[in-house]
Amino acid sequence: MRRAAGLLLVVASLSGVASARPGRGLAPARTAAAVRRTTVVGDDSTGRLLFTENCQKCHGARGMPPKVIREKFTKIPTMDAAFFAARSDDSIVTILTNGKSDVMVSWKAKLSPVEMRAVAEYIRTFAR
Repeated sequence: MRRAAGLLLVVASLSGVASARPGRGLAPARTAAAVRRTTVVGDDSTGRLLFTENCQKCHGARGMPPKVIREKFTKIPTMDAAFFAARSDDSIVTILTNGKSDVMVSWKAKLSPVEMRAVAEYIRTFAR
């Protein structure tokens, strides 16, 4: 029974429609952030949402940093085919986890490893 309740919780969370409460049935999901914590790797919409909320300001909508950011941070890369040819999803997750120098901060306090993987998979679409 306990295993079935856990499965119900996962299914309900992934649906984004409801969340399970022990002994109380289903209730509306409270926040988008709560639903996001159950990210499914390969879900492009989740990676897009996380990138837009957390990364776009510096890295631009399609991986091309805005002019103001490029002037301030001269080493910020453009996420193009050459960028992705030199990096695996694992290396991108490592940068998100640990940061890079003093400019690119670590996101491990804000994003889960699964969310970081979703962002890595989403940004790879910029090379297409």
